[in-house]
Amino acid sequence: MRNKVWGLLIIGSLSCLAYADHPMRNTPPGLPAGSPPSLQRALFRQLPAGVLVDEPPEQSEIADFQWHAKGDFQLGWTDKIFMRGLVLSTHRYRKADGDDMAALSPVDVVIGWQRMSDPSVVSAINIRQSDRFYYWRVEAFPIPREEIELTSTNVHMIADNDEVLQQLQALQPGDVVSMEGYLTDVKDADGFIWTTSRVRNDHGDGACEILLVKHISLLKQLQSERPAP
Repeated sequence: MRNKVWGLLIIGSLSCLAYADHPMRNTPPGLPAGSPPSLQRALFRQLPAGVLVDEPPEQSEIADFQWHAKGDFQLGWTDKIFMRGLVLSTHRYRKADGDDMAALSPVDVVIGWQRMSDPSVVSAINIRQSDRFYYWRVEAFPIPREEIELTSTNVHMIADNDEVLQQLQALQPGDVVSMEGYLTDVKDADGFIWTTSRVRNDHGDGACEILLVKHISLLKQLQSERPAP
């Protein structure tokens, strides 16, 4: 993990480390995919405090590795995984913008669990996504840095079917979700292999999870629970 210190701001990037920060794009209110960190923090500040998901992701290795065809790609399932968490940020990608994997994985979701699922904690963290990376920034740490790194992650989502895709694309910061599927490597028609992370404590390029989502459930929409002004 490499950090940059700008004045009193601590800059970090987790699960797919990037070495430079990028300008933020202005996005209208409503927290669609790619909303600026200021809007996300404002949302979380309005939500009730408290840990929403106690358990870390559960996964088990698949002993018999095989490639499975999905459109123009091959998926190599490595682990079965069950993940529950608070959606901290989402970002959509398009092949027209130069992302070759967007046809298969058009959305990334940053998910937090344990204290990274507590709105009072994540409201103190600027979170954004760009170029398949997840960036975070704090003025003062609400929890230890290592805890931020170990209990949140950026996930490249692959939908098993159109219904799952619609559910993934509808996710917004403040949603609490449950997902079940497979961590998977991806091989394209040219033989390039996009490798999934399989552990929580890695950093750098390739440290994001690639998740084939078989089932997804929306457990809570916390935006509907905002306290009255």
